[in-house]
Amino acid sequence: MTATAHVALVVDNTGSQKQRSKRNTPSQSFLTDQHPIYGGKAEVVRTQQSGVYWHFRMWISEERKYVRKTLKTTHLRRWF
Repeated sequence: MTATAHVALVVDNTGSQKQRSKRNTPSQSFLTDQHPIYGGKAEVVRTQQSGVYWHFRMWISEERKYVRKTLKTTHLRRWF
């Protein structure tokens, strides 16, 4: 006699692992320093990626993105 065994595997993914979402994780600031200019319409920023260099950044609502230009300086006092 030959016996055939059937094994059923049940996978439960309903809550054993946390779903990762950008909105649920603690936010790590992309900007290290920022100073608003032009009444808050633009800002001078330093980022983690740029390190010590300062950049001009302004939101362009028609294009729905930031325009960003380097100031090519490590000293903010030269601009203010």
